[in-house]
Amino acid sequence: KEENNSFKLIAVILLLALPLSLYFYTLRGTPQAMSTNIAQQNSQQPQMSLEEAVAQLEEKLKENPDDVDGQMLLARTQFSMKNYDKAVTAYRKANELAPNESVILTELAEAIALKNNKGTFLGEPEKYLAKAYELNPQNQKAIWLYGMTFYEKQDYAKTLDLWTGLYEMINDEGAKKQLAEQLNDIRSKLDMPLIKEPVYETLITATVDISESLKSHLQGKQALLYIYTKETQGMPMPVTVIKKTVQLADFPMNISMSDAQNLQPNRKLSEFKEVILGARISFSGYAMAQKGDLISKEKNISLGASDLVQILISDINQ
Repeated sequence: KEENNSFKLIAVILLLALPLSLYFYTLRGTPQAMSTNIAQQNSQQPQMSLEEAVAQLEEKLKENPDDVDGQMLLARTQFSMKNYDKAVTAYRKANELAPNESVILTELAEAIALKNNKGTFLGEPEKYLAKAYELNPQNQKAIWLYGMTFYEKQDYAKTLDLWTGLYEMINDEGAKKQLAEQLNDIRSKLDMPLIKEPVYETLITATVDISESLKSHLQGKQALLYIYTKETQGMPMPVTVIKKTVQLADFPMNISMSDAQNLQPNRKLSEFKEVILGARISFSGYAMAQKGDLISKEKNISLGASDLVQILISDINQ
């Protein structure tokens, strides 16, 4: 039962951490979700840390190292934890077990690029991305990252060709808007007319501040601020997320939310009448809230209201 709990925890974390990375890791950053109670979804089950869950998965894979799905689960979890060396090892094992799989090659290339910490997809990652694209020209993440290799080589015409095709494929509003910005950057380099970028109606406006009692926790530091909405009833996965690198001087700040921040194209903020709004300051960058994170009290808000919502980060996650 404990082993099943570990896999359930990992699965929930990956559900929250991966949707947007399906599109553009480099463009939008690794998406994070902010549920402070994920590890306690079932009160009958003991709380388990992500590290404990990963350790159990690793033990299981020692017994059955040829489990491709298990290796991919381990690789993605290590990637979400920014343990890129371990992620690459697991991805390489998965690639050995299932060669010529476009998804595996794409994610392996991304992990290698981040492990190398050189900010480039040229070299070994490029080889895997070219193969991934050849195997599946509809693999959206492969198209995006493969296009990055041509952008790095200043082959803007090839980049434009790949990313224009990608733009026509995707339905995610936020991804489409940001890709339009990238396309216009390239088109301007090629002296081509710009495309019209999508415009979204603002559905939420809010001011986010940090309480006086917590300011010392952020003094002299940088951290990640996550502002999120989620359903009042239903899935714990956020509907929208804004992610910002912040320091104390950035507070208070005004933010606005629209369908541009949707995590999934089939769950649009504009489709809800009421949502829960909250904020979290993370010092770890992990997908789930960690002990010591600074959190706000969550508020139920009505969409489309003209009132400016006040969100105060005033508690420490225990």
